[in-house]
Amino acid sequence: MTAVLGVDLGGSSLRASVVGGDGRFLGTARVALPQRPGPGGRFEEDPERWWRALTDALRALGDALGAVRGIAISGFTRSQVFVDAAGVPQRPAILFGDSRAATLVQAALARPGIAAQPGAGHLHAFHPLARLAWLARTEPEAWAATRYVIEPKDYLAARLTGRIVSDTVSQYWLARSFAAPPGHPPRAHRLGLGSTPCPQHLAPGDLIGHADASAGRLAGLPVFAGAPDSWAGVLGSGGMGVDRAYCISGTTEVTGLLCPDRADAKGLLTLPWGGGVWQIGGPGQNGAATLDW
Repeated sequence: MTAVLGVDLGGSSLRASVVGGDGRFLGTARVALPQRPGPGGRFEEDPERWWRALTDALRALGDALGAVRGIAISGFTRSQVFVDAAGVPQRPAILFGDSRAATLVQAALARPGIAAQPGAGHLHAFHPLARLAWLARTEPEAWAATRYVIEPKDYLAARLTGRIVSDTVSQYWLARSFAAPPGHPPRAHRLGLGSTPCPQHLAPGDLIGHADASAGRLAGLPVFAGAPDSWAGVLGSGGMGVDRAYCISGTTEVTGLLCPDRADAKGLLTLPWGGGVWQIGGPGQNGAATLDW
């Protein structure tokens, strides 16, 4: 039977499943990845830990991998991995819960040149642009050595294929920060950041490349661009379509509405999900993580 290997890098674990063409699960593995915030709003992770989790999961799947004919990796987003041109991380990844850029954002929004720019209301401590500006200011050597800023799932795909790319959904806000709105310079330039650190962006489902020898028995198989975990969850549940709503329960609770046109609301994320669909929504302070709290 022909099957695909689906990998989901989540906020509390990495899950990998071999799924047959008829939808049956031929094998599933889970590797726990507990994350704990550090002092002062710090929330980081060594990307190598994700790679070790993936290799552990592949070993656990064993003979089920024999049916695999393609690989796709989704994962949590709103996190940044800083790599050089060869894909080597230059520091720990900054994860979705990191709030250390808050003071920088407050100071930036007090400057008229930034506050007057389109979209300035979306700039907050968890925005990728704020994270990059914070890193450039506090760790200039790490920022100078960074060529690309990618997502956690992109790092795993790069380790498998040697190709550094991301997807159009995950990096929408970062790409917008380095684009010039009409009549204004890019917001990134206002914060002292120069050329874009974005790699090539593919649509979810596009071919990235083929797995190399590091993938073991999966070497030579095609690896396809993944997407944020919420995007993948909506697609897999059949909810991808205009005028539909979704609620996904995981480490956090994520809800959203799919619209034919852009809509904005304070505290929510708005971005194109492809195929003429706009998403407005986002994660809440609930879900399984409240058990730890």
